[in-house]
Amino acid sequence: MISHAEPLPSPVQRVETQRWYVLAVFSTVSALNNVVWITFSSVSPSVAAEYYGIHRRELNQLLNYGPLLFLLVAPFTSWLLTRPSGMRYTVLLGAFLVFAGSIVRIVPTWAFTEHNRCAGEGRWLLHLGQILNALSGPLVISPVSRLSALWFPAEQRAGATAIAQVANGFGSAVSWFLGPWLASTASGMPHLLYVIAVLTGLPFVAAVIHFPDRPAVPPTAVPTSSIRSQVPTVVELNAPLLLSASHADSHPSARGEPATTSLAFREGLRQACMNRSFLLLVAAFGMCGVQQAWVAQLQTLLQGVLGAKAIGVLAVVEALACTLCGVACGFIADSKFRRRFKLLIVLALTICTLASIHFMLSLSSPFSSRPIFPTNAQMIGVSILIIGSTLGTAMPLLFELSAELTYPVPEGTSAGVMLWVFNMGCFVLLLVSSYMSVAWINVIWTLTLIMTTLLMCAVDEQYRRSDAEDQIRGTI
Repeated sequence: MISHAEPLPSPVQRVETQRWYVLAVFSTVSALNNVVWITFSSVSPSVAAEYYGIHRRELNQLLNYGPLLFLLVAPFTSWLLTRPSGMRYTVLLGAFLVFAGSIVRIVPTWAFTEHNRCAGEGRWLLHLGQILNALSGPLVISPVSRLSALWFPAEQRAGATAIAQVANGFGSAVSWFLGPWLASTASGMPHLLYVIAVLTGLPFVAAVIHFPDRPAVPPTAVPTSSIRSQVPTVVELNAPLLLSASHADSHPSARGEPATTSLAFREGLRQACMNRSFLLLVAAFGMCGVQQAWVAQLQTLLQGVLGAKAIGVLAVVEALACTLCGVACGFIADSKFRRRFKLLIVLALTICTLASIHFMLSLSSPFSSRPIFPTNAQMIGVSILIIGSTLGTAMPLLFELSAELTYPVPEGTSAGVMLWVFNMGCFVLLLVSSYMSVAWINVIWTLTLIMTTLLMCAVDEQYRRSDAEDQIRGTI
């Protein structure tokens, strides 16, 4: 056995250029999953009602397939990721389901007359299409940390995770742009569905042609270092989200690496749940899931205040701000704030809370029939811009901080728990919002932000994974 005093051998490692292609295909599929999910909410409610005869409660039902089926399908995703070529098959299946869902939704536009379609015939195909797309959710959202660990060196890992994580949110920007502009009236609805179907076909074809499961040589020395037998795993490349990581293909020895004992999922989950700071982080992240439901209902929240196209522009601004700030913050954190994630997260959430309060008080609320602040597109747009940029800053860092807090629990276990709770928060708000006035949705969103910020302040910031990586590199 190698002693701690002896120098480590130089491991074979190589960073492949095609990692950016892999990240681009994965991120595009993830983005289009959100485009399909939010399609019918991105257009004016009157357009959906005129073309399909569906109203607010059914629109929320179409949305709710996303978080509900995420909770049910996540275990299958974990199992699939542990199989040989699991990453490739996960992305292929996810891309196929997104494409198939968008195709199925087109059928009512040509298979039924306008009278029959408005009467409800063929609407089950809309639900089937949304269900197929919802089934792809865990496949194209959950593996973000695994993909970055497989393909990217440590100094690019947070940036790669940020790109993959915010890609799904960027899809809402695309949908909010396409919806109001292609389907400003009911006659434009088929054009919107056809364009989305074509877009979803492109990454599916690309993934079929070429999407390698992993690089031939690992991009970093840490996973292949022989000192792994002396310290806990630094990056558990094949850790599943919800199941055990002990399958042969995911074990380091199957890749020619020194054998190590991985934490089984149950043991890892037990250790994570004994970590007070991680539980606080999970609760905070779960409340952020409310934002997903909130932004999906902007057309309803601002109906009668702004036009459908203006609302679409604001939603695009929110999603673009979230995406750009998430990516930028990921790369900045890699180089400048490696051990100060909590500071950035709390600062971002505090600013987001203030912007949300301004947004709520710019509209009618349960406490006042008259807005306290002036109601105009410019000020509402500023609030939404700040909300998007600050949440985009916080979300990738929450993933990275969870991995640091729970080390040596596999990254996939902590990420899986967080995503489950996140989708539960989204599911609950979508479920109850059909039975309350839209003014209360803003109140709930603001209160959850306040609670999220307070919970993050109570988190005890620790960087266990980074300490272990530094130890392996011999820097501490």
